[in-house]
Amino acid sequence: MSGTKAKLADDDDIWKLRYNSALGVRYHMARQSFYRRLQRFISGFSLALSTAAVASLFSNTVLGQVLASLVAILQAFDLVIDTRGSCELHNNLRRDYLRLEQELTQRIKPLTLSQLQKLADKLVSIETDEPPIKRWLLESCRRDADAFLGIKHPAQEQQKIRWCKELFKNIV
Repeated sequence: MSGTKAKLADDDDIWKLRYNSALGVRYHMARQSFYRRLQRFISGFSLALSTAAVASLFSNTVLGQVLASLVAILQAFDLVIDTRGSCELHNNLRRDYLRLEQELTQRIKPLTLSQLQKLADKLVSIETDEPPIKRWLLESCRRDADAFLGIKHPAQEQQKIRWCKELFKNIV
């Protein structure tokens, strides 16, 4: 009986796939959190402004008209940005990455090349659904993924993230 053994996947390739999965989880968790906070801020601010606008309109003041206009602008901004939809998109992408990571970590036997290719295809499938990447956020998430996976970098490679990058990482 002659049988050919399936070629096993290289540990480096498995590691790269696991790293990309861990990075994707952290990235989309951060994006989901950003959109959730933005949506809550807009909703809360709109509620406060609309309450004040109604009170001011009964007084027949210009302030009421200004506040009502601000509410309309905030709601239009929320519709254009689609905070709720973006939050849901990043939540789904995070879940997809978690499923992939779960498949990678639950394997007891070594992966064959064909099994690795199927998992790599899943990664590519997830990546095709992603909106454009925010580079500064990705840099921050790389640091988190490195720490999670126990990757240590020499001190000269570890640059501090400037405060402006940290502040605007979800925008740039």
